[in-house]
Amino acid sequence: MTRSNVSVLVGDLLADGKDVVRGGGRRRRGFTLLEVMISSMISMTLALGFTPGMVSSIKTQIMSATSYRANSIASNRLQHLKCISYDMIPLMAETDTPVDQYGQELVDRYGNKRNNGRALGRDKRDGDTYRRSTTVTTPAGMTDTLDVTVDVIMPTPSGKANHRPVTVRTRIVDMD
Repeated sequence: MTRSNVSVLVGDLLADGKDVVRGGGRRRRGFTLLEVMISSMISMTLALGFTPGMVSSIKTQIMSATSYRANSIASNRLQHLKCISYDMIPLMAETDTPVDQYGQELVDRYGNKRNNGRALGRDKRDGDTYRRSTTVTTPAGMTDTLDVTVDVIMPTPSGKANHRPVTVRTRIVDMD
């Protein structure tokens, strides 16, 4: 058996495809550089076509999660107000209080930043600060009833505040 016959046999055993005969009568397997470059360009073009959709999907998911957190912050605030004494509820009114994603206030009543288990100095520019406002009013002619509205302004993925707040309202009646 000659050397060329052995290489053909080995090539046939290892290959799923066909052997290709190129210049000089030598058998070679594989792709040319041109074929590899063309297939790479086609793959990159397809990948770039999907990129805007993926980016849009990620932004939508982030906004959905942020909106859910804002709704949870507002609902938790109302639940807290329902648990305290009726006479204390009007004292819980607040305007534009910075809170974290768990509803914990980031400043105390003197304006000092709280740590809350993370580095001090994080604020709205860092993209994770929500702004919560609680309004407590007495409806006309109803002295034993309070209307409570909690507005939460949520950050956007760019870190700027979204000016459309999540609003949750309830009416609390004094049962005493």
